[in-house]
Amino acid sequence: MESKHGQYHIAFAVVVLMGCANPDMLKNNQTDDLYESSDGIFDESDDPIESSGLDDLMDGLDKTYCDKYTEYASVPGATSYYFGSFLRTSNDWNGREKWILYPNNAWVETESVWDNIDEDHCEVTWDVQAVELASANCLACDFALNISASINRSQTNCPEGLWDYEEQLNWSTIYEVAINGSNSEVFFQSNGELLGEGQSDTGTFNYISEPDCKWF
Repeated sequence: MESKHGQYHIAFAVVVLMGCANPDMLKNNQTDDLYESSDGIFDESDDPIESSGLDDLMDGLDKTYCDKYTEYASVPGATSYYFGSFLRTSNDWNGREKWILYPNNAWVETESVWDNIDEDHCEVTWDVQAVELASANCLACDFALNISASINRSQTNCPEGLWDYEEQLNWSTIYEVAINGSNSEVFFQSNGELLGEGQSDTGTFNYISEPDCKWF
């Protein structure tokens, strides 16, 4: 993410589909030899999104945020968001995170996978297990989470070139989390950058990032 205050600069660098397509997540992460999930690690009753009881922050997103950059109309790209939802367990936290991409017309016309996607967007989904730690670098934060994430193939429908390589299949990082009543803020511990803002309730919180532009 490009700003500590939730105002993201536009990433105009071209992203190669088979390269590091998710720099915002990866630049703060260290890959590790974690489990690799195919159908998810949570059963339906433990789904961190459905079981949170929080409003769905993925509703009502601005799908055409990047259309204003008309000089890139012929370049395949998408309006990009990151979403996460977490539930406290008896030991630590379970979570599910999504990279949500709303394609522009140029990407739809040049990527055949869109012929098989019924929705107006695609998602890359990771299941997360997290160990709660004391907050280290954020004075306003309540706790930190040591994240271990693994791809959930059954809930991922974006082109494989965006996620089917080791740095995306499995990754780890540390978040700092601030809870203020019914509101939440999530930061990367490594550099203090804001990942997203959302809602919170007893034993649960979620976040959504500001929109960003990706060009492929």
